[in-house]
Amino acid sequence: MSTNQFKIHFRLNVDVFEILLQKLHSIDRKRITVGHSEISIDKGCMIMIWYLGNLESLRSVVNRFCISKSTCWAVLYRMCKLLLEINSHHQIIAWPSQAKAKTIIGKFKRRCGMPGIIDAVDGTHIRINAPKEHHCSYINRKNYHSILLQGVCDSDLLFIDIYTGQPGSVHDATLF
Repeated sequence: MSTNQFKIHFRLNVDVFEILLQKLHSIDRKRITVGHSEISIDKGCMIMIWYLGNLESLRSVVNRFCISKSTCWAVLYRMCKLLLEINSHHQIIAWPSQAKAKTIIGKFKRRCGMPGIIDAVDGTHIRINAPKEHHCSYINRKNYHSILLQGVCDSDLLFIDIYTGQPGSVHDATLF
Protein backbone atom coordinates (compact mmCIF):
# COMPACT_ATOMS: atom_id res chain seq x y z
CA MET A 1 0.00 0.00 0.00
CA SER A 2 1.39 3.42 -0.92
CA THR A 3 1.81 6.13 1.73
CA ASN A 4 -0.99 8.10 0.07
CA GLN A 5 -3.34 5.09 0.16
CA PHE A 6 -2.38 4.46 3.79
CA LYS A 7 -3.29 8.04 4.69
CA ILE A 8 -6.61 7.82 2.83
CA HIS A 9 -7.58 4.51 4.44
CA PHE A 10 -6.25 5.06 7.96
CA ARG A 11 -6.64 8.88 8.07
CA LEU A 12 -3.10 9.12 9.39
CA ASN A 13 0.36 9.70 7.90
CA VAL A 14 2.67 6.68 7.84
CA ASP A 15 5.24 8.73 9.81
CA VAL A 16 2.70 9.42 12.57
CA PHE A 17 1.71 5.74 12.56
CA GLU A 18 5.39 4.77 13.01
CA ILE A 19 5.76 7.19 15.93
CA LEU A 20 2.63 5.74 17.51
CA LEU A 21 4.01 2.21 17.07
CA GLN A 22 7.29 3.23 18.73
CA LYS A 23 5.38 4.60 21.71
CA LEU A 24 3.19 1.48 21.89
CA HIS A 25 6.22 -0.83 21.74
CA SER A 26 7.96 1.19 24.46
CA ILE A 27 5.06 0.41 26.79
CA ASP A 28 4.18 -3.14 25.75
CA ARG A 29 6.14 -5.50 23.50
CA LYS A 30 3.80 -8.46 23.99
CA ARG A 31 1.48 -9.76 21.33
CA ILE A 32 -2.25 -9.66 21.95
CA THR A 33 -3.45 -13.19 22.69
CA VAL A 34 -7.09 -14.26 22.61
CA GLY A 35 -7.70 -17.99 22.78
CA HIS A 36 -5.42 -19.46 20.12
CA SER A 37 -5.09 -16.19 18.19
CA GLU A 38 -2.06 -13.93 18.48
CA ILE A 39 -2.08 -10.42 17.02
CA SER A 40 1.00 -8.22 16.80
CA ILE A 41 0.92 -4.74 18.32
CA ASP A 42 1.39 -3.38 14.76
CA LYS A 43 -1.70 -5.17 13.42
CA GLY A 44 -3.62 -4.34 16.59
CA CYS A 45 -2.81 -0.68 16.07
CA MET A 46 -4.07 -0.83 12.48
CA ILE A 47 -7.29 -2.52 13.61
CA MET A 48 -7.86 0.11 16.29
CA ILE A 49 -7.14 3.06 13.99
CA TRP A 50 -9.38 1.61 11.29
CA TYR A 51 -12.26 0.98 13.71
CA LEU A 52 -12.01 4.38 15.40
CA GLY A 53 -11.45 6.31 12.18
CA ASN A 54 -14.12 4.83 9.92
CA LEU A 55 -17.86 4.45 10.11
CA GLU A 56 -17.61 0.70 9.67
CA SER A 57 -19.34 -1.99 11.70
CA LEU A 58 -17.40 -4.41 13.87
CA ARG A 59 -18.48 -7.21 11.54
CA SER A 60 -16.87 -5.40 8.59
CA VAL A 61 -13.66 -4.80 10.55
CA VAL A 62 -13.56 -8.49 11.52
CA ASN A 63 -13.86 -9.47 7.85
CA ARG A 64 -11.38 -6.82 6.67
CA PHE A 65 -8.65 -8.00 9.09
CA CYS A 66 -9.51 -11.73 9.02
CA ILE A 67 -10.02 -12.08 12.76
CA SER A 68 -12.85 -13.31 14.98
CA LYS A 69 -15.29 -10.99 16.71
CA SER A 70 -13.92 -11.84 20.17
CA THR A 71 -10.36 -11.22 18.98
CA CYS A 72 -11.40 -7.87 17.53
CA TRP A 73 -13.00 -6.76 20.81
CA ALA A 74 -9.95 -7.89 22.78
CA VAL A 75 -7.62 -6.04 20.40
CA LEU A 76 -9.69 -2.84 20.58
CA TYR A 77 -9.84 -2.99 24.38
CA ARG A 78 -6.10 -3.63 24.77
CA MET A 79 -5.04 -1.03 22.21
CA CYS A 80 -7.29 1.68 23.67
CA LYS A 81 -5.86 0.96 27.12
CA LEU A 82 -2.36 1.32 25.68
CA LEU A 83 -3.34 4.62 24.03
CA LEU A 84 -4.59 5.94 27.36
CA GLU A 85 -1.33 4.87 28.98
CA ILE A 86 0.72 6.62 26.28
CA ASN A 87 -1.38 9.74 26.70
CA SER A 88 -0.91 9.73 30.47
CA HIS A 89 2.88 9.67 29.94
CA HIS A 90 3.14 12.14 27.05
CA GLN A 91 0.01 14.34 27.30
CA ILE A 92 -0.53 14.12 23.53
CA ILE A 93 -4.20 14.98 23.79
CA ALA A 94 -5.08 16.94 26.86
CA TRP A 95 -7.83 19.15 28.10
CA PRO A 96 -6.68 22.60 29.08
CA SER A 97 -5.54 23.05 32.66
CA GLN A 98 -8.30 23.86 35.12
CA ALA A 99 -7.33 27.54 35.14
CA LYS A 100 -7.18 27.74 31.32
CA ALA A 101 -10.50 25.88 31.00
CA LYS A 102 -12.19 28.35 33.37
CA THR A 103 -10.86 31.25 31.30
CA ILE A 104 -12.09 29.69 28.03
CA ILE A 105 -15.48 28.80 29.54
CA GLY A 106 -15.88 32.35 30.86
CA LYS A 107 -15.05 33.89 27.49
CA PHE A 108 -17.52 31.62 25.67
CA LYS A 109 -20.24 32.46 28.20
CA ARG A 110 -19.66 36.21 27.78
CA ARG A 111 -19.48 35.92 23.99
CA CYS A 112 -22.52 33.72 23.34
CA GLY A 113 -24.28 33.16 26.67
CA MET A 114 -23.62 29.42 26.71
CA PRO A 115 -22.10 27.92 29.87
CA GLY A 116 -19.54 25.10 29.95
CA ILE A 117 -18.16 25.47 26.39
CA ILE A 118 -14.42 24.90 25.83
CA ASP A 119 -14.13 24.62 22.02
CA ALA A 120 -16.29 25.14 18.94
CA VAL A 121 -16.16 22.59 16.10
CA ASP A 122 -17.64 22.84 12.63
CA GLY A 123 -17.07 21.64 9.12
CA THR A 124 -17.62 22.92 5.62
CA HIS A 125 -17.12 22.00 1.99
CA ILE A 126 -14.29 23.67 0.09
CA ARG A 127 -15.13 23.93 -3.61
CA ILE A 128 -12.42 22.43 -5.86
CA ASN A 129 -11.92 21.76 -9.55
CA ALA A 130 -12.77 18.19 -10.50
CA PRO A 131 -9.71 16.00 -9.94
CA LYS A 132 -8.50 13.84 -12.84
CA GLU A 133 -8.92 10.61 -10.87
CA HIS A 134 -11.98 9.52 -8.86
CA HIS A 135 -13.78 12.79 -9.58
CA CYS A 136 -17.17 11.25 -8.68
CA SER A 137 -15.95 10.76 -5.09
CA TYR A 138 -15.60 14.52 -4.74
CA ILE A 139 -19.17 15.43 -5.73
CA ASN A 140 -21.04 16.45 -2.57
CA ARG A 141 -24.77 16.39 -1.82
CA LYS A 142 -25.14 19.86 -3.37
CA ASN A 143 -23.73 18.45 -6.61
CA TYR A 144 -20.37 20.22 -6.81
CA HIS A 145 -16.79 18.97 -6.34
CA SER A 146 -15.39 19.61 -2.87
CA ILE A 147 -13.21 18.44 -0.02
CA LEU A 148 -14.29 18.58 3.60
CA LEU A 149 -12.70 20.91 6.14
CA GLN A 150 -13.12 20.67 9.92
CA GLY A 151 -12.00 23.47 12.20
CA VAL A 152 -11.81 23.69 15.98
CA CYS A 153 -11.61 27.16 17.57
CA ASP A 154 -11.11 28.39 21.10
CA SER A 155 -12.94 31.28 22.76
CA ASP A 156 -10.61 33.81 21.10
CA LEU A 157 -11.67 32.49 17.68
CA LEU A 158 -8.20 31.05 17.12
CA PHE A 159 -7.96 27.75 15.27
CA ILE A 160 -6.48 25.10 17.50
CA ASP A 161 -7.01 22.24 15.05
CA ILE A 162 -7.76 21.89 11.35
CA TYR A 163 -8.40 18.73 9.38
CA THR A 164 -9.05 18.50 5.65
CA GLY A 165 -8.81 16.16 2.73
CA GLN A 166 -11.83 13.87 2.81
CA PRO A 167 -13.68 13.90 -0.54
CA GLY A 168 -16.95 15.84 -0.67
CA SER A 169 -19.09 12.71 -1.13
CA VAL A 170 -18.10 11.54 2.36
CA HIS A 171 -20.59 12.41 5.12
CA ASP A 172 -19.23 15.13 7.38
CA ALA A 173 -19.81 12.92 10.44
CA THR A 174 -16.61 11.10 9.43
CA LEU A 175 -14.66 14.22 10.38
CA PHE A 176 -15.70 14.08 14.02
